[in-house]
Amino acid sequence: MNASDVNQMLTTEEAAALLGLKPATLANWREDGSVDLAFSKFGRSVRYRYGDVIAFAQRTRCMSTLAARRLKAGEGRAPL
Repeated sequence: MNASDVNQMLTTEEAAALLGLKPATLANWREDGSVDLAFSKFGRSVRYRYGDVIAFAQRTRCMSTLAARRLKAGEGRAPL
């Protein structure tokens, strides 16, 4: 995908594959609200905007496990 595709809508399966996760993980995150990843509901269908998935991956990028723990603990954005 390229920059012109940022508004493309992805299924849960496609977004999970892009992030290297199982679709059930995204479903759990949607249910409990534990992760800041926007999604849209169209009836029973769930879609993720490609640009939002990429932005989420960039926001959660860490260079150490300490930075990852800080990010998980809600201490702000992890330092690169």
